[in-house]
Amino acid sequence: NNCRCLVGELPAERNLRLCSEHFQGRFFNVVKRGLKKGLVCQYSPCGNSLANTRNQRYCCLDHRNKARRLIDDDAIVNLVKHSYWVNVESLLKNNPLGLGSINSPNDIADLIRLYMRKASHQKAYNTINGVRITDSSGAPIKRLIPWLDLELCHIYPNSKGGSNTLENIIIAPALINRKMKDAMPICRSDNAFHGIKAPGTALPVKSTLLKAITEQYGQLEVQQALSPVKQVTFVAPGVLRRLFGTNIYAHPPMLKLLKEEVMRLGEWDLW
Repeated sequence: NNCRCLVGELPAERNLRLCSEHFQGRFFNVVKRGLKKGLVCQYSPCGNSLANTRNQRYCCLDHRNKARRLIDDDAIVNLVKHSYWVNVESLLKNNPLGLGSINSPNDIADLIRLYMRKASHQKAYNTINGVRITDSSGAPIKRLIPWLDLELCHIYPNSKGGSNTLENIIIAPALINRKMKDAMPICRSDNAFHGIKAPGTALPVKSTLLKAITEQYGQLEVQQALSPVKQVTFVAPGVLRRLFGTNIYAHPPMLKLLKEEVMRLGEWDLW
């Protein structure tokens, strides 16, 4: 090398004809290589040696990303990107009780199922009579248009601490939900549709919903609760979704939805 320092005085330094500084650097690298022989990838299912790499913790970028997951499950990773999950997360973040508005992670799975049912009733489309619908600029629309604009509506308002459980939510037209806003339900003598106020303590969702429920209930319980609903499909922008003809007189869609929701809530006397 271009070092102009004198060779060190120690026997080992003189044998290698190195100055003290470069000898210490060489010695440090030897020790470092020895320590690295025992290093393995910290992604537990892997365990590959890091001896012949420059990496300190993981053998590859993929394993680093997987090790940082709250739950190592590809399907759940996709689920938290879906609109169903995003909407459920919004419900809990807008509730003053946060996680206190649910009883367990199973309620999260139940809410996702409700969004799935809502989607089936909405009959969203992007094509009419074989012609793709376009936006104002002439480009094909990216988001589907719901034939029925529906929402998950809280009987006891979400913003006032209403329970985020099946018994306090009904699928109904978005227009009605917006008109009602945060109106409190009128309590009748038979307690039908009076809503449920969450009895839990305030546990605000300050970060992500997945992180919050994992910290509250544990990784295993959350994974078990989400397992039945984790397989979701994403709408591909290029796929045509046609609006099929429906005989609204023989089979009124709103009447069908109302009947299903009344029966789901156990209000058989109303039907």
